[in-house]
Amino acid sequence: MQQIINTALLNVSSVGASLFLVIVYSAFLLTERGTFAAKLSAAMKNPGDAENAEAMIRDINGRIGDYLAIKTLVNIILGTISFAILWALDIDFPLFWALLIALLNYIPYFGSLLAVTFPVLLSILQFGDLKWTLLLAVLLTIAQMVVGNILEPRLIGRRVNLSPFVVLVSLAVWSTLWGLPGALLAVPLTSMLTIVLSAFAPTRPFAILMADRVLGDRPLALDEKGRET
Repeated sequence: MQQIINTALLNVSSVGASLFLVIVYSAFLLTERGTFAAKLSAAMKNPGDAENAEAMIRDINGRIGDYLAIKTLVNIILGTISFAILWALDIDFPLFWALLIALLNYIPYFGSLLAVTFPVLLSILQFGDLKWTLLLAVLLTIAQMVVGNILEPRLIGRRVNLSPFVVLVSLAVWSTLWGLPGALLAVPLTSMLTIVLSAFAPTRPFAILMADRVLGDRPLALDEKGRET
């Protein structure tokens, strides 16, 4: 159990370090925000191309920002519910496990399952009673199902229109490249890729194949010009 806790702490520390680097990089990017439009116009001779590229970047920023904000709100709600369950059942370190559950819920499909496993294993050693372990597992699973299957789809809606198979493949690819941070960012990074692909006619079929919901010859999340709606 000590090894499990140490591994969990190491992963949380790794994510914290990655978030710090993201903040640093973002700060440098924001300092160049004012001159970016001029650079983009100078790089592209056609004013229409520069305008379309700038609109696409704004679309990516807006939609990924909305997704991350709503996903964070959902994870806070899930973490709060999990903390109440852990505290009510007198599980050791309830705040730590609740934070871990909220953090790992950024990882689609596998994150929530992995997050529930840690406190359930701890309850076996703490109580030595299978009834309390089963009760904890059932309550945490119900919380995950309610938040993941009812609350999250209603809040996020069509902001991320990705096929479940594409999500699984992106999770494998990005986690292989960047480890845990890649798994956490797999969905927004892949969503950014689909927005870029949908903005150009030659690559738009790939965006359609990656989508979950399609109306006619295009994803529901794309307008006539190939941008998400």
